[in-house]
Amino acid sequence: MLEAAASDVGVRERVVRALGGAGMIAVRNVPGLEYLRSVLLPQARTLALMPDLDRKSVLKENLLGSDVPLKRKDRLVSSFVAQLPVSRSEIDRTPDQLVLKTGELFRHLGYRLIDVGVRVARVCDTALPGLQLEKTILGSQTAKGRLIHYHSECERLPRPDPAQRELSGSEFWQQWHYDYGVLTVLTAPVYINASGSVGQSHSSLVAMDSWTGSVTAVNIPDGSVLVQVGEAAQIFSGGKLRATAHCVVKPQLDPEASRETFVVFLQPAWDKALSCQVALEDGDETGSGDNRISVIPPLETRWKKGCTFAEFSKQTTGQYYGSKGIQSNKT
Repeated sequence: MLEAAASDVGVRERVVRALGGAGMIAVRNVPGLEYLRSVLLPQARTLALMPDLDRKSVLKENLLGSDVPLKRKDRLVSSFVAQLPVSRSEIDRTPDQLVLKTGELFRHLGYRLIDVGVRVARVCDTALPGLQLEKTILGSQTAKGRLIHYHSECERLPRPDPAQRELSGSEFWQQWHYDYGVLTVLTAPVYINASGSVGQSHSSLVAMDSWTGSVTAVNIPDGSVLVQVGEAAQIFSGGKLRATAHCVVKPQLDPEASRETFVVFLQPAWDKALSCQVALEDGDETGSGDNRISVIPPLETRWKKGCTFAEFSKQTTGQYYGSKGIQSNKT
């Protein structure tokens, strides 16, 4: 599809219409996806449940870090991260299915997701004159890869009290939020039961349509990745591309299931100024609309015309998760 979009105006229009409406598209036929996904994603659970010292050694060996406090026994999420070069020279390397370690699997899958994101950005640039998403992504030089384990109820210590779970809003693995970069590319998740075997799938990713306010469970088709618009792309496009509010909910009827996924965040360089890159008719530089979800800080309070991505990122993370943030101690 993305290859066809280079020469087919109709395909380009469909892609941009989807990214300007639902704010996401599924892309299939990604080389090596299913092998890399099937081998890497279960390793998120293995890493998350390791003793601290063992995990520290494995992460160091595989050049991975974390962006969550892994010593907290009651954490909802364990996350393992690395910065990945966006250079295309890395993408064409074919994985050897016999010798790859966790870090190598992480990087090979990351390169493929980066490639998908860059191709989608190129389609958007062609369809919306003046937009420079591909240049913006490549200008950042790196993208953040994130291997994520969402803990089952039986893995957390102390065990959550069912009576308190409903009151605290902890039916969420991750509360409602917008991604705030350019594009987010993610695999279909894998669910693992208490015995360590791959279990049945659940519809845990939930998104809200920015135009209608309707809420829908998002199921990523087999063999596909999902590409989501971030708020930076919404700003650059003057609202012609739309970020989508989304959350991750726990499967209430399967509390022993954990969720594993892999995500790449494509972002601008930290010093990149955030302002509209395309011609607008109505003068709206964000297309932000109304704010329907009370736990999401409005875009207008986090973004000021011409601010850098670093400034926007600081405001966004602070207003979500800082000591006085809307979602402080809730995620």
